[in-house]
Amino acid sequence: MIRTPSEKEWKEFEPYTDVLKLVTIAPEVPGAGEMISHFSKLGVIFSIGHSNASYEEIDTACGLGLSHATHVFSAMPGAYRENYVLKPGVLETVLMRDDLSTEIIADGIHVGARLVEFVHRVKGTSKTAFISDALRGAGCPPGIYAFGPRNGKQCRLIENPRVGVVPDRPGILASSAITLSDCLKIQPRVTTLSLSTVWEMASLTPARILHIDAMKGSLAVGKDADFLVLDNNLDVHDVYLKGERVTEQG
Repeated sequence: MIRTPSEKEWKEFEPYTDVLKLVTIAPEVPGAGEMISHFSKLGVIFSIGHSNASYEEIDTACGLGLSHATHVFSAMPGAYRENYVLKPGVLETVLMRDDLSTEIIADGIHVGARLVEFVHRVKGTSKTAFISDALRGAGCPPGIYAFGPRNGKQCRLIENPRVGVVPDRPGILASSAITLSDCLKIQPRVTTLSLSTVWEMASLTPARILHIDAMKGSLAVGKDADFLVLDNNLDVHDVYLKGERVTEQG
């Protein structure tokens, strides 16, 4: 489903910028710079991901509006040598640049606890978001689930550890099988991060990244009052949208 940016195609997205919020892009591919520059001015967030870009290519893209990085460590190459010189890959560039926020798949598997702590130490709470990266089978029993189009790739959801894998490539991960609220239980247990820090990384930080934190991501006067009520086991007990309870008993 990967597409090379084509102005003829992406011009068709213009009427939908009210719902088009974040695009993952490899800035080194032809046409990426033009797309980033055009849609950034319309409020769309661009994120580097599944990319082999050099530091210089990322630097240029940041000047055009690139501001985020998709699932750090996952499909993100590290340092490489060119004419014997070790140069920063996408991973190191993302970590060293203050103008790039990033995100971590918070299932405890895609990125282990010590690396979660490392990214948090480097980027900080306000620039490190937790995401689920959940596949279609999240919350469902183990089995085979579609991954992409109906007749496209398949993904096997296994129970222990609870994650998606590529059926014909043992050991290759294919998204997680958690909900975002699950990370509130997982990350404080496996890392040294406090529950309040994890909570912010799963709520207010993503809202900041999407530039909707004036209304979302925390409880404050004038905001939308979208929030969860958890029980003592950190399981979701109730869901409120704009202050109205939308869950039913049982």
